[in-house]
Amino acid sequence: MPYLSACIGGVSKFIKKGVKKVAIIDSFRAASKIVFEEQSLKMFVNSMDAFIVLNDIAKNDLIAIRPDALYRQHPRPFWTGHKDSIEQSFARKVLNLPRDGRILLYWGDVRQYRGIDSAIVALSKLSGDVAGSDYHLLVAGQSPSGLDYYKKMVYDLGVVDRVTFIERQIHYSEVPYFFYASDVLLLLSQNGVSRSEINEIFRFDLPFIAFNSSSGASLSYEEIREFGIFIDWHNDAEDNVRLVGAIDNYFKEGMRDSYRVRLSGMRYDSSWDSLSALLFELYDKLLDNPDTVTIF
Repeated sequence: MPYLSACIGGVSKFIKKGVKKVAIIDSFRAASKIVFEEQSLKMFVNSMDAFIVLNDIAKNDLIAIRPDALYRQHPRPFWTGHKDSIEQSFARKVLNLPRDGRILLYWGDVRQYRGIDSAIVALSKLSGDVAGSDYHLLVAGQSPSGLDYYKKMVYDLGVVDRVTFIERQIHYSEVPYFFYASDVLLLLSQNGVSRSEINEIFRFDLPFIAFNSSSGASLSYEEIREFGIFIDWHNDAEDNVRLVGAIDNYFKEGMRDSYRVRLSGMRYDSSWDSLSALLFELYDKLLDNPDTVTIF
């Protein structure tokens, strides 16, 4: 919104010189070219003293306008509510899921482009082990057109007993049960991984298996690559083969625990506390007090 950056840049000129101004930038440019965008962005950037950028795109846009800018980069913080965990066995009992199953979670609106059909086909090709740990798909969310097509698909593939459909809006207080009951989150959208989906991964330390689609997502995959598995998506029959292999390997190699350890370790680095500490670091830098430690 160029007019907004022009407004902020203009207002900042009326702030007395002793006040230091730090901008936190997540998205810098409009998706499509807008008149006077460059001029307003320059006004905004030149009116600030320092910057915190939340991704590589914002960093590159900033440097292009102001190469000598004082900035720090920080991951976009995630909301981390529901810190009290729920025992997996209890969560599964509440949702009436198999106690010893390998639960694959499909979360959110049920739409074809989000890969629900790929999840069902993959399930039909996965088999359990001698210990009786069978794969089970949990589908939680609403569908604008209903689930009749997918329920018939489940019936035709002979996996009726291995799929649980919960077709309704999930209440805020119920969300933790779905994630703590599951072993892995399936992110199979053709539009890539969304920020809200990644937020859920960090909230509940739940690893993911995702299609690495180049379309749609503005999010950099590099920041989350260590916390799950990406599969190249080519929109062909081999996509499902790759998905089956990834799911099977995920469980056979016991990847869940190692990914969860990494997620826990990343929790502070992607927190608002961490961003706040960085903000104070920049503040001290602007005051030319590099040895000062600001307590808050």
